[in-house]
Amino acid sequence: MKLTIDFETRSKCKLKDAGAYVYSTHESTEVMCLAIKEDDKPTKLFIPNKFRKKVTDADFPTIEISEMVHMFRMADEIHAHNAFFEICIYGNVLRRDYNFLPELPLDTWHCTMAKCYHASLPAKLEEAGKALLLPITKDDKGHRVMMQVSKPRKPTKNNPEIWWEDEVRLTTLFNYCIRDVDSEDCLDKALPPFSQGEREFWLKDMEINLRGIPIDVESVKAIIDALQEYEACLLKEFTEISTDKELVKPSQDKKFCEYLISQGETLNYKQNPKGETKPTLDASSVVSMLNSTFVNKHCRRMVEIRQKLAKASTKKYYKMINALAKDNTIKGTMQYHGSHTGREAGRLIQPQNMVRAGIPETKIEQYYNIFKNRNETMFFDDINETASQLLRGSIYHKDFFHTCDFSAIEGRVLAWCADDREAIQVYINKLDPYKYDAVSVFSGVRYEDIDKEQRQVGKTCNLALGFAGGAGAFNSFAEIFKVDISKLDVPSIIKAWRKNRRKTVKFWHDTERAFFDAVRNNNVKYQVGTRNIWVACDSQYLCVKLPSGRIMRYYKPRIDKDIAPWGDEVDIFSYIGTDPQTGKAVRLNCFRGLLVENIVQAIARDLLVFSIFEAEKKGYEVRFHVHDEIVCLKKGGSYKELEAIMSIVPHWAKGLPLAGEGWSATRYKK
Repeated sequence: MKLTIDFETRSKCKLKDAGAYVYSTHESTEVMCLAIKEDDKPTKLFIPNKFRKKVTDADFPTIEISEMVHMFRMADEIHAHNAFFEICIYGNVLRRDYNFLPELPLDTWHCTMAKCYHASLPAKLEEAGKALLLPITKDDKGHRVMMQVSKPRKPTKNNPEIWWEDEVRLTTLFNYCIRDVDSEDCLDKALPPFSQGEREFWLKDMEINLRGIPIDVESVKAIIDALQEYEACLLKEFTEISTDKELVKPSQDKKFCEYLISQGETLNYKQNPKGETKPTLDASSVVSMLNSTFVNKHCRRMVEIRQKLAKASTKKYYKMINALAKDNTIKGTMQYHGSHTGREAGRLIQPQNMVRAGIPETKIEQYYNIFKNRNETMFFDDINETASQLLRGSIYHKDFFHTCDFSAIEGRVLAWCADDREAIQVYINKLDPYKYDAVSVFSGVRYEDIDKEQRQVGKTCNLALGFAGGAGAFNSFAEIFKVDISKLDVPSIIKAWRKNRRKTVKFWHDTERAFFDAVRNNNVKYQVGTRNIWVACDSQYLCVKLPSGRIMRYYKPRIDKDIAPWGDEVDIFSYIGTDPQTGKAVRLNCFRGLLVENIVQAIARDLLVFSIFEAEKKGYEVRFHVHDEIVCLKKGGSYKELEAIMSIVPHWAKGLPLAGEGWSATRYKK
């Protein structure tokens, strides 16, 4: 029996701040209704008595508790959109209130949202349906009511109740829930299925999310206390400087902009969603003001205060406390297939985006102790900056993390895909790939004679040019690595690098040609390069079969015209993907370099997945992973053993020179 389900809930806990798991464990969280569709039968509703008795006129296809219990006991599969939420609500809320319900094995669950990510389609139900031209339309009224009834309302003198639970709203909510399940079932049938391997990894991803990331709660609370004191001092200083008594905090964007203009300052202007051009204090505007020598010193200080108070990294400390489970872990931090290539995306505290610590490792505990003991914090030049550098280390476990990161994985995979044996040999011989690239662009200089500055140029070439980057990419990376391009002939460097990496350049063109040929000739397979990478189109998707056997998809592919970075009008591959800002389906263009980058990163992801399963077989409990790094717990384990595990080459990647670099410590670092 297949069930498709959707819960509607309410709670005093804020779902966005706490995450699904902590939300589901909050004492005020309760199920308002549950829509269940058994196979292809009409969807029915289970409504708890306290809500059912408030709706007298509506004729819903409802079920009793006994029928609901029977359906869950008989279910072989349970499908939901964003199944992690449903898993948490079923286990922590519904079974709390009806403890005779069966405990459901994790492998019972299936997720249509994960299938959307897997097909590189928008994650939102209505957006995915729109992209696939399904009869799924957004119920704006139902969504608005759902948002109303799910959160406490502000009591009034005439209505002291804290919840919206009148018959009209509840009726709208119940209809909305039924409609959601029907839409989920329609979407599920239209999406390509998981392979067995991807199904297994999605289940492992759920398991990792439910284990959670352990946190040093004492240190986090101490840092928050110090931050709050520091922020209060900054706000006091801000109001003392301001001559406008209505401007009391720098987050008052409109008023602050007006104040700065009244003081004679020049601001950047930006178009808002309504098409109006307004002054702005976005990050780039703040930086340009602080870099200007013409800004009034009082206004400069006010802008500096705004910048310090807006520091995104320190906000994660508050998120840590809000999303903290009773076992002092944060659960639900990994989003399966969050990028087109299959790599995970971060949720809640997003360990992928944490600031690198600049504090010496030998002093890290001293810094935490200063915050915990509430002494000497006034001697930090910038408490915000110090706190942001301690963020990674707030991920803590007394029994030691064992961690390993693939070494130069994209360079290794690219060389292997291109069958560039000379470049592969560099990694096999454990030579420095940046020096190797420097030799190719500095004529007559031997590998052993490459100096520090030349190595930086080689590093820039390695990271900027591998995916068909040109002068723009080189210059951008040169700025990051502090390479003085005024001393370099950049076009000659690019030409020399490409001459040395002919096979890589050929792989770029082979990839683009295979994509074009596949679009022009449906249901014909084309090999990319000499590795086991194949491209073919069906009626809906261009499918890239990776060496692991996994399929990477591009929806509604076609060949368009566009202006290339070098200025020529060229044929270009395009497809329907997801706008990262809006989450809506949009047509995206892919130059050859991006196509190659997608393949390389997808293979790197599959290598990481292989290593996760290998590590788990050896008793390592993966708690999270970041890009090409896994972070594990195992009593008696070691990073050396983990390095050996991550150096195991799967059968489908024979000849790929894998290597990992690891460490063991009680605090997460990098």
